[in-house]
Amino acid sequence: MSANHRAVRRSRSTKEFAAKLGVVHEEADETVHWLTIIHATNRDESLTPELGRLLKEGTELRSLFAASRRTTRERYGSSRRA
Repeated sequence: MSANHRAVRRSRSTKEFAAKLGVVHEEADETVHWLTIIHATNRDESLTPELGRLLKEGTELRSLFAASRRTTRERYGSSRRA
Protein backbone atom coordinates (compact mmCIF):
# COMPACT_ATOMS: atom_id res chain seq x y z
CA MET A 1 0.00 0.00 0.00
CA SER A 2 2.76 2.47 0.85
CA ALA A 3 4.50 1.95 -2.50
CA ASN A 4 1.22 2.71 -4.28
CA HIS A 5 0.75 5.84 -2.15
CA ARG A 6 4.27 6.92 -3.12
CA ALA A 7 3.34 6.41 -6.77
CA VAL A 8 0.29 8.67 -6.31
CA ARG A 9 2.54 11.49 -5.16
CA ARG A 10 4.65 11.07 -8.31
CA SER A 11 1.70 11.26 -10.72
CA ARG A 12 2.23 13.29 -13.89
CA SER A 13 -1.39 14.30 -14.42
CA THR A 14 -4.67 14.64 -12.56
CA LYS A 15 -6.07 11.62 -14.39
CA GLU A 16 -3.06 9.50 -13.41
CA PHE A 17 -3.31 10.82 -9.83
CA ALA A 18 -6.97 9.78 -9.61
CA ALA A 19 -6.28 6.34 -11.06
CA LYS A 20 -3.39 5.63 -8.73
CA LEU A 21 -5.33 6.94 -5.74
CA GLY A 22 -8.02 4.39 -6.62
CA VAL A 23 -5.42 1.62 -6.41
CA VAL A 24 -4.29 2.88 -2.99
CA HIS A 25 -7.89 2.85 -1.76
CA GLU A 26 -8.41 -0.70 -3.06
CA GLU A 27 -5.20 -1.88 -1.36
CA ALA A 28 -6.29 -0.29 1.93
CA ASP A 29 -9.68 -1.99 1.62
CA GLU A 30 -8.03 -5.36 0.98
CA THR A 31 -5.77 -4.86 4.01
CA VAL A 32 -8.79 -4.13 6.21
CA HIS A 33 -10.50 -7.23 4.82
CA TRP A 34 -7.60 -9.52 5.74
CA LEU A 35 -7.10 -7.90 9.15
CA THR A 36 -10.81 -8.41 9.86
CA ILE A 37 -10.52 -12.10 9.03
CA ILE A 38 -7.36 -12.51 11.11
CA HIS A 39 -8.94 -10.66 14.04
CA ALA A 40 -12.11 -12.75 13.85
CA THR A 41 -10.27 -16.07 13.73
CA ASN A 42 -7.46 -15.20 16.14
CA ARG A 43 -7.07 -17.69 18.99
CA ASP A 44 -4.09 -16.05 20.66
CA GLU A 45 -5.45 -13.59 23.23
CA SER A 46 -2.08 -11.84 23.46
CA LEU A 47 -2.45 -10.70 19.82
CA THR A 48 -5.97 -9.29 20.21
CA PRO A 49 -4.99 -5.74 21.29
CA GLU A 50 -2.44 -5.34 18.47
CA LEU A 51 -4.80 -6.76 15.87
CA GLY A 52 -7.50 -4.38 17.07
CA ARG A 53 -5.10 -1.44 16.80
CA LEU A 54 -4.01 -2.45 13.30
CA LEU A 55 -7.61 -2.91 12.19
CA LYS A 56 -8.54 0.54 13.53
CA GLU A 57 -5.57 2.15 11.78
CA GLY A 58 -6.34 0.35 8.52
CA THR A 59 -9.96 1.46 8.68
CA GLU A 60 -8.89 5.06 9.30
CA LEU A 61 -6.49 4.97 6.35
CA ARG A 62 -9.15 3.46 4.10
CA SER A 63 -11.52 6.27 5.08
CA LEU A 64 -8.84 8.88 4.45
CA PHE A 65 -8.14 7.54 0.96
CA ALA A 66 -11.86 7.34 0.19
CA ALA A 67 -12.23 10.99 1.17
CA SER A 68 -9.27 11.88 -1.05
CA ARG A 69 -10.93 10.12 -3.97
CA ARG A 70 -14.18 12.04 -3.39
CA THR A 71 -12.31 15.34 -3.22
CA THR A 72 -10.45 14.55 -6.43
CA ARG A 73 -13.72 13.76 -8.21
CA GLU A 74 -15.37 16.94 -6.93
CA ARG A 75 -12.46 19.21 -7.84
CA TYR A 76 -11.54 17.73 -11.19
CA GLY A 77 -14.90 16.48 -12.39
CA SER A 78 -14.13 12.82 -12.90
CA SER A 79 -17.22 11.31 -14.49
CA ARG A 80 -16.26 7.80 -13.34
CA ARG A 81 -17.17 6.77 -9.82
CA ALA A 82 -13.93 6.44 -7.90
